[in-house]
Amino acid sequence: MLSRRLFLMSSFGLLLSPELTLPAWARKRGAPASRSGPHSLCRQDWPPAIVPDHVSVVDRSYVSVTDEFGRLAMIEFKKNTRPRVVGELRGVGKRIIDYAAAGQRAYAVVMSEGPTGDSQYMLAVMSLVPAGEPTVLSRLPLDNFTEPQALAVSPELVCVGGVGAKGGSQVAVYRRGRSVDPSLISTVAIDSTITHLDLQDRHLVVLGAGRATQMRRFEPTAGMPPMLLIASSTVSLPVAGNLNTVWP
Repeated sequence: MLSRRLFLMSSFGLLLSPELTLPAWARKRGAPASRSGPHSLCRQDWPPAIVPDHVSVVDRSYVSVTDEFGRLAMIEFKKNTRPRVVGELRGVGKRIIDYAAAGQRAYAVVMSEGPTGDSQYMLAVMSLVPAGEPTVLSRLPLDNFTEPQALAVSPELVCVGGVGAKGGSQVAVYRRGRSVDPSLISTVAIDSTITHLDLQDRHLVVLGAGRATQMRRFEPTAGMPPMLLIASSTVSLPVAGNLNTVWP
């Protein structure tokens, strides 16, 4: 992990472009050419409250970051202004395994202290409003996991993936509702080690590692209730290399 001093002196880029690293004399002169691929929108030094391990976009103006040691910071991004820390939260858990935000709520798979004083895995639910005062609303024990490893969130659902209580890999799907704690609605067994989840609306992508990296997509089955999307048809795609992140 980078030291705090080294990190504070580094620059933060939303989208990086190789052109930014070229010296001035090597860049093309004249009218700038249109860019069709990924390119940098801004590149500014910023002083974060923590050295982040996870990042999630809250809306167009705010980004939330967390570190491994249970701390969260809200970063404000506005046009023509420097990014700045507007809110901080400590004690989300002893250790944050994965983190994701959707709207005004954020979720984290954490290692925390249970009622008996022993460490156990929990799903922490946080409110990100107001941005200057994020708070922990609840911690839901993940009793159906022995080692949760990945998390994905949408406006309707929360998905947690990892090693289940019976020893195999699984994804648990929770429904977000009016209550603070999401309710478990379904689980599905996965035949590979889960490394990353991505959830868009009601479509779930699972990145798994085994003999070869695989990507599985779960789609809603015709005629089935939306909450039973986890019992839908799947497509398995071998991916070259050992990958641990997927993005739509």
